[in-house]
Amino acid sequence: MVYIDAAYLRIEASGSLTGSSEVNITSTVDNFGLIDESWLDFFTQGYMRNTGVLVADFFIMSKDSCVNYGTFTVNDTIINGFGSSFYNYALMEVAVFGNLGFFDNVSVGSSLTAQYIEGRSLANYGTIYVSGAIRLSSIIENTGSIVTATLQVSTGLETHGTITCSDSLITGLPGLGSAEISKIFGGALVETNVFFNPEPCRVFGSGTMCISGESTNEGSIEGTLRICDTSPTSTEWPYLDVNTGIVESSVIVCQPGLCSVGIDEVSNAPQLLVYPNPSSDAVVFELGSSSVKSIELVDGSGRMIRIMQGPFYEQVTLQRMALEAGCYFVLAYDAQGSLTGRSQLVFINN
Repeated sequence: MVYIDAAYLRIEASGSLTGSSEVNITSTVDNFGLIDESWLDFFTQGYMRNTGVLVADFFIMSKDSCVNYGTFTVNDTIINGFGSSFYNYALMEVAVFGNLGFFDNVSVGSSLTAQYIEGRSLANYGTIYVSGAIRLSSIIENTGSIVTATLQVSTGLETHGTITCSDSLITGLPGLGSAEISKIFGGALVETNVFFNPEPCRVFGSGTMCISGESTNEGSIEGTLRICDTSPTSTEWPYLDVNTGIVESSVIVCQPGLCSVGIDEVSNAPQLLVYPNPSSDAVVFELGSSSVKSIELVDGSGRMIRIMQGPFYEQVTLQRMALEAGCYFVLAYDAQGSLTGRSQLVFINN
C-alpha cells in the first residue's frame, strides 16, 4: 500500500500517478494529468477534483466532495461515502456504483455509464445509462435522460425529462407502509415494460407514462397524468392489468396508439449537441459533418410539434416561439430518411 499524506496534491497536465498499488490519499487533490492505479482511497476532509484522466479498478471516496471535469473510469466498484458529494460535469464509466452520499450528474453534457447503481439520492441533468438496475432511496430531480433495465426508488422520484426502463419501474418498497411520492411533470416521458406502484405510494403529475408489459397499481395515481398500458388485460377503466388502489378521474387513460413516439432506433443514433439546454428561448443544434435534410421536434406523447426542412450543415438555430415548457425529442434525418442524430431538449419558463 502507498500512503500520500500532504496538505495538497496537484498533478500537472504532464504529470502522472500510475502503478498497480492500493493508494491511500489524505490530501486535497487536483488532477490535471493521469491517475492510473488499481485501488484508490480518498479520505479526510477536502476535495478530489479530476480535470484529466482517472482510471482505477476500485475507487473509494470519503472526502467532502469529488468533482469530475475530465474522464473518469472505474473498472469495478466506486463507493461514494456517507456525507460525500460527487459532481460529474463530463464522462464517467463505472461497473458498480455504490452511492452512500449524494451524486449529481450536473449538466446536459454529463454522462454516466454503469452496470449497476445502488444507494442513496441522485440528481440528473445529463445522460445516465445503466445496463442492469438502479436501486436508490430517491431521484430528487431528473431533467435529462435515464435509460436502465430496472429502476426502483424507495422514496419516490421527480422527473421533467425522460426515463426508459426496458424491464421494470418500481415506485417504492413493497410493505414499507410509507406513502412515497413520484412526480412526473408536464412534458416528461416515462417508458417501462413493467410498472409497479406499491401501496400506499402515490404517482402524480401531468406528464406521460407508457407501459408495454404488466401494470400493477396498489397505491394511487393522481393529477392529470397521461398513463397508457399498450397491452392491457383488463377491459375496464383504467385498463391496468391489476388495480387494487386508486386512480383519480382526472387521470388521462390513453389508447394504446398514443404511446408510440415513433423513434424505434433512437438509441443507436449519435447524440446531437444542443445548447443552451435547458433553455427559455432559442437553442442551437450542432450537426457535425452530417448533411441534415429535416429536423423534427416530438413531445412526450409522441406528437410531432414542429418540423424544420433543410438541408442544414454544421449547425441550425431553433426559435422557441410558442412552444410550451417541457421535454422534447429532437430527431435529425438525412435525405434518405435515415435517423442521423437525436437528443432531448428541455424548455423552461423564466
